[in-house]
Amino acid sequence: MTKDLMTGTIKFDRPFDMKKHKVRPYILCVKLKGMKEAISFDFEEYETEIDKDNENLLHFSMSVLDFCNYPESKYLLTHLDNIESFQKFFILIEDEDGMEEIVPLNIESLCISFNDNKNVRAFSKNFVELIPLDFNGGLHTYGIYDLQQGFLREEEYASYQSALVNFGESLLERIVEEEDEEYKDSTATLTLHEAFSTAGYSIVEKFDDRKI
Repeated sequence: MTKDLMTGTIKFDRPFDMKKHKVRPYILCVKLKGMKEAISFDFEEYETEIDKDNENLLHFSMSVLDFCNYPESKYLLTHLDNIESFQKFFILIEDEDGMEEIVPLNIESLCISFNDNKNVRAFSKNFVELIPLDFNGGLHTYGIYDLQQGFLREEEYASYQSALVNFGESLLERIVEEEDEEYKDSTATLTLHEAFSTAGYSIVEKFDDRKI
């Protein structure tokens, strides 16, 4: 019997708290050499653990490939060495009562291995490039809403986290540059969400013009 295992680390926009945040690493899409279409796969069991030195990092371990819902994942067993690129990683963010918002920023590392008691095949990588992330399902287009001026800016982003990171980091730089010297230390530690709030912006889905 083959033992399927995928382990990795997700970086979030704030310290992870098991009592306030609940996530489930979900479907991963990869492109294999020689195949025209990307394949999707998922696992039936998973565990998570907060990093001891950096609470913004969440380690996950997933096991037992879900062949029932993703029959194409069988190709991973024989083509693991042919992974060409990672197309998408879906992460489920629970929104139960008492749960707080948290945003995955990127995948720090990933290891996939199969052990059939005869040999072990493994793929391991620490990522420099960003794997496109999506969470809570669906693909959306996001924009930046100026709460003070009351209009939607021209920027357009393919995902919530790309809007958060790309526009948010520019906001942080601008806030720190414009802040008085005595406040620089406090503004330098702002999270991306706090930068949006401080500067008076919010992220909205482009088909929804409500002020979020």
